[in-house]
Amino acid sequence: MAKFAKKENTLVIIKPDAIERGKPTEIKFMILRGGLNIEAAYQGIQRREDMEYVYGPQHSGKPYYGEYLRFMTYSESELVLVSGVNAVRMMLDLKFAIRDRIGVEDILPFKCGQNLVHCSDPEMAEREVRYFTEVVPLLRRPGQDLGFRAGRMPSGRIPGLRR
Repeated sequence: MAKFAKKENTLVIIKPDAIERGKPTEIKFMILRGGLNIEAAYQGIQRREDMEYVYGPQHSGKPYYGEYLRFMTYSESELVLVSGVNAVRMMLDLKFAIRDRIGVEDILPFKCGQNLVHCSDPEMAEREVRYFTEVVPLLRRPGQDLGFRAGRMPSGRIPGLRR
């Protein structure tokens, strides 16, 4: 019996250093070229408690944790809800392609900041998506289709994406 590929949702956070360098659009185009869809996005300064929810389970108690939370909340970042077949695994792979293509300036003294994007781990994806779409509904846009689908590059301003 053939296995059917599963459509998934995952959270991507475009980090403050990528925003400051003007890279969000390039990163989103790479996500689309990778065959994934962008369902919703929110750009703004994130609350500390929201970033603790995302990073706490894996990084709480580590020496760099407090500094990393300051980094993630000092300036704007962009939350992006991504969907597609095997989206979680594809985004984890794509994270390194984004880093290699765009490059990372060595501005942080700890390993966690060496990627321009956060991608949910397989164990955390559902939890993180639910948090930002239901608990803190920053990524809920009822009835709004962004028209931002895999392989289709929008022209001009991207509807629904806050800048």
